[in-house]
Amino acid sequence: MSNSSEIENWYQVLLIEEDATENQIQVAYRKLAKKYHPDKNKSEEAVVMFEKISKAQQTLLNQEKRSFLDSQLKLVRDRLAKDAAMDENRKRMKVDLQDREDKFKKRKEQDDRMKKNVEFQNMKFKEDFIKELYSHTPIPKKSNIKQQQQPQDNTISIKWRGKLNYTIDHLNDIFTSFGTVESISVIERSTTESKYSMALVTFSSLDSKQSMLSNIKDLKKKFKIKLVVDQATNGGNSSGNSGVDKSHLYREEIVNIVSNIPNTSPTTNDNITLNQDEEDDILNQMMNFKKK
Repeated sequence: MSNSSEIENWYQVLLIEEDATENQIQVAYRKLAKKYHPDKNKSEEAVVMFEKISKAQQTLLNQEKRSFLDSQLKLVRDRLAKDAAMDENRKRMKVDLQDREDKFKKRKEQDDRMKKNVEFQNMKFKEDFIKELYSHTPIPKKSNIKQQQQPQDNTISIKWRGKLNYTIDHLNDIFTSFGTVESISVIERSTTESKYSMALVTFSSLDSKQSMLSNIKDLKKKFKIKLVVDQATNGGNSSGNSGVDKSHLYREEIVNIVSNIPNTSPTTNDNITLNQDEEDDILNQMMNFKKK
């Protein structure tokens, strides 16, 4: 042994196998002794090697020392094999962990792309739908308003406080007392920003509309319903053309809807901030316009 912490493999010193016989040990020793004998080899390496081969011969020809050497060499081999197995296992675990992380990252990227695509498609549908409504809504030209007399309109615009919770059926019961009601359309519901709800009431005849207008004070007193006067169409006159231009109101409502939608495009749709309540509100408004 070279020192107390290492085991010298004397088999390797004599260049023989661990199952070598005593005769093979002696032959190997004599061969090396001739090569490294101080009388024939004056190098420093020869002196060291001659001492080592002499020690190897003595150890291997002693059965007790040889058995101890064999046991120590076996322990070393077992430890090395165990370390190699542990290294292989750690390497395999590391590769498996990296593989799972890569798969998770790839799946997350796919989910994010799919989510953004769905959000973009929903927003695109809403934009296209509202733009189509806007493009088909007639916008009166100022020159026509000044030069042409507005046709008679049997529609009026009304408003009431949202806490009254009037439905279309309630409104129909109220206004049929003045004549036949052709249609009622709720165009705005009260919100935190607006305390009033609004609706358009269309009578089947101008006489029914005039009957309602002549009783507007009673309507306000009994049902808390007010008349909304559109100065653009009435010119300040409460009779004759006192109804509201429906297309004008539609146009304003569509503009409001469009202005509330985030500015998105196929190249800038990464930050979509609409929540579920906002989406539902826009969809409800679109459905109301579709019915109109």
